[in-house]
Amino acid sequence: MHATYSNVTSTVALFIALGGTSYAVTKLPKNSVGSTQVRDGSLQRKDLRPGLSVRGVRGPRGPSGPLGPQGERGPQGERGPSNVRIAAQGAGVTLPSNGGQAKEVRRMDGIPAGSWLLHFDANATLEAPTALHARCALRVNGDPRAHGAVVVGDNPNAVREAGVTIDTALTQSAPFNVAVECLQSIDSAPPARILLPQIIATQVADVATSP
Repeated sequence: MHATYSNVTSTVALFIALGGTSYAVTKLPKNSVGSTQVRDGSLQRKDLRPGLSVRGVRGPRGPSGPLGPQGERGPQGERGPSNVRIAAQGAGVTLPSNGGQAKEVRRMDGIPAGSWLLHFDANATLEAPTALHARCALRVNGDPRAHGAVVVGDNPNAVREAGVTIDTALTQSAPFNVAVECLQSIDSAPPARILLPQIIATQVADVATSP
């Protein structure tokens, strides 16, 4: 076959066309490829934009780590207020069977000077086919200050119980003690009992006096 002008021109055109395509594929401008040109799963982390977060499916929670060492002990806090004193509930006390004979059922010693609110409470019980008054008196340094009384045992052949309370306020210039004595009004066999007697002393700034 003889080389003619048309044959040469066609060959050169084909070469240029093929060479141009190869150049376009291998010499793309920087940052010219978008999401549509990328094959799924082909990119690596280094190909991504800095700061771009890629998160996969959350995996199962791992096991808990070992317990850390115990921290240092903190400083001791300030001492709390000591303006409340409690003579905790005591054991039951059996009163004398002869009416009018008192017996001490609870005591609190060494209360500091100042103004105080005093509270006493207990349960009086009687197992006898009769009724009587159970009477308790609160004494400060031996002097009577207040009293309370209840009626118990008015249901024959049954144990009867009633609460007895005493509340009073006072101001003392020196340390003092408080004692509570109880008695029954009439002779009784078995005698009355005073259960769970307790005294609570609460210090206050001042005790108001009635005009």
